[in-house]
Amino acid sequence: MSKEDWYRNETWDINIENSFFEKLKKSRTQKSQYLKIQAFYLLNIEPDVSLRLISYARENCPDEFWEQEFYLFESKILYKKKLLDDALEKAYKSLEWRIKKPGTQTEIIYWLCELVLRMKKKSDYVKCLESMINLHRETPFPIIEYKYHAFASLILLEMQELEKAKIEAKLAIEWASKDKNLLQNERKRKYGVFQQKPDWPYDELEKIIKKDG
Repeated sequence: MSKEDWYRNETWDINIENSFFEKLKKSRTQKSQYLKIQAFYLLNIEPDVSLRLISYARENCPDEFWEQEFYLFESKILYKKKLLDDALEKAYKSLEWRIKKPGTQTEIIYWLCELVLRMKKKSDYVKCLESMINLHRETPFPIIEYKYHAFASLILLEMQELEKAKIEAKLAIEWASKDKNLLQNERKRKYGVFQQKPDWPYDELEKIIKKDG
């Protein structure tokens, strides 16, 4: 086992748990970060364990630096559990920490837009779009730019701004096409970046481009 494998477990049982906490107790620093990383690795496969690790971090080694990501993880888990209002509440708490602690930048501004779109929370569209526009910083990474332009397009369409939505949809699809590994890369598929090209919201973006003004 490498020196980092102990907090990057992709499976979980009582033996792994005991070993993890044994090593965690021996760590002099970064305990909250180790818990955050392990919670991320278990986010989709052991969501309840992930929630438990987050709670443990807050109770035993609190560190405000990681609250943005902890709330983001909680929001995603609660959404999968169909606790939609709770998921939205956690997403907004993550956004608050994103604003207070800009040194740690996560995907919360994109997840929040995705969440309100999936929930059809029309009253939140303007607020979410404005937050994403204000906090987004251009990057060379196709997946980040894809999410930004894709969610901007979908929200603008809901706001009856078809021409603006078309512009954003075209930009999103352009970004999706820039990285040839975006659809094939095994690690990216594993963490849900893309399953296949027609996945939501890609198919919706193509429909927006074809809409008549």
